[in-house]
Amino acid sequence: MQPNYNNNRKNNARNILLIAAIALTLIIVVIIVIASMPGGNNLSDAQSNISSVITPTPYGTEVITPFYTPTKVPTVEPVTVDTPEPTSAPTPTSAPINMSKTYKKGDEGDDILTIQNMLIDMGFNPGVADGQFGSQLKDAIKNFQLYEKLDDDGIAGPTTINYLVNDWQEMTTIPQKQKTLQGVTIGIDAGHQQKENTSTEPVSPGSSKTVIKSSDGTYGRWTDAKEYVINLQIALKLKNELEALGATVIMTRETNNVDISNSQRAKQMNNANVDCWVQIYANGDDDKYKRGMMMLVPKDDCMDTTDSKVYGNSNSLSETLLNSTLNSTNAKDLGTLKVSSLASFNYSKTPVCLIAVGYLSNETEDKLLVTKDYQNKIVSGLVNGFKEYFSR
Repeated sequence: MQPNYNNNRKNNARNILLIAAIALTLIIVVIIVIASMPGGNNLSDAQSNISSVITPTPYGTEVITPFYTPTKVPTVEPVTVDTPEPTSAPTPTSAPINMSKTYKKGDEGDDILTIQNMLIDMGFNPGVADGQFGSQLKDAIKNFQLYEKLDDDGIAGPTTINYLVNDWQEMTTIPQKQKTLQGVTIGIDAGHQQKENTSTEPVSPGSSKTVIKSSDGTYGRWTDAKEYVINLQIALKLKNELEALGATVIMTRETNNVDISNSQRAKQMNNANVDCWVQIYANGDDDKYKRGMMMLVPKDDCMDTTDSKVYGNSNSLSETLLNSTLNSTNAKDLGTLKVSSLASFNYSKTPVCLIAVGYLSNETEDKLLVTKDYQNKIVSGLVNGFKEYFSR
């Protein structure tokens, strides 16, 4: 029957449309619910926003907040970065050796070598730095202990080592001072040397009279300290102080084991074109009561120069240095002596003088000259004298 068939078709069509309408309504409801939820932006837009704030860096991917304009990071080739393991900083110490040990004759090793080198730097004479604690090192330790007024047993215990390290650090550090001697060149000769050279040389250029090239000097009758060691200790201290004031310092020697004749010392100063130079010596005499400080200067017409100003400047330098050093030490004034018997004077072309800082044959001065305190007083006087001389 045709009419019934058509009615059925119409009923089916209405049912399909109703179901489609319901389904569409549900879809719209779902979309509205999702859109109303926080952060419910379109997925593709969210992905776009995230990708816009991801910047490649050499060490990975850095996500930058979108609330400001990110700084553009240049693209580089990826590299492997090795991060070193952190290490603790070494603890500074005041001594390069173990302060708790005691060293004596017969010991050996790196610590002994360090002790020897420190003593050498300070002008003492421990012998060859070989790491062996022998008789010469023992004598040098005793010398140092007298220098610091310690018990002079020749054993390097913690107290002796502590003083040694502190003095070595002080000696090897140039203090910073006002450069009042800037542009000045001063020569320093530590008189004598460890081994005397008894071969001879002319006392002056072209002279037929000869003198030995260099002696080892005298020694302390009570301390047994060697003059050449004391001379070098004072000379090294003086060098440091003058350099701190800006002076250029020329040394004839900075160790004891050298072989330099007296004429060579003068020639060394001539070649360096020093403004002036001083020789540092001590004295000795058969009279144990004789004491005091004195100056020697070149006698007129004995020097290797025709410039009369050199003699006048030598006299002026001598007077200034002596007066200043007498003031700093309160030593007895033995005045100034003019001589023509010293090759060091006779070969010199520049102003020169020699200071004899005291008598090692006198008990009082022998025990003073080996000490740090008295040596410092001598150096202070000489420094003040140089400052006065060059301020004129």
